[in-house]
Amino acid sequence: MTIIVDATSPSDALVDDELAAIVTALASRYPTLSSDLVQHVIADTHRDLTARSRITAHLIPLTLNLSRRRLQAIAMGMTTTET
Repeated sequence: MTIIVDATSPSDALVDDELAAIVTALASRYPTLSSDLVQHVIADTHRDLTARSRITAHLIPLTLNLSRRRLQAIAMGMTTTET
C-alpha cells in the first residue's frame, strides 16, 4: 500500500511503511469505514502536516493522532445519521 507517490529516498520508503502501518491499524479500529477512505484521510492528513511543518521529527505520530480523530468524527457522523 503506497501513500507517497515518489519514494525517491530510503527515508521516503520508511515513511511510506509507517503510513501503511497506520492505515492497517486505523482500518481495523474503524471497520465500518472503507479502507480507501481510511487511506485517503491518512494521506491527506500527512500531506497537510508536511506542508505546514518546519520540524518533521514527529510527523508520523501527529499523522496517527489527527487521522484517528478525523476518522472518529466520520464514524460518529455515520452512526448518528444511520439511526
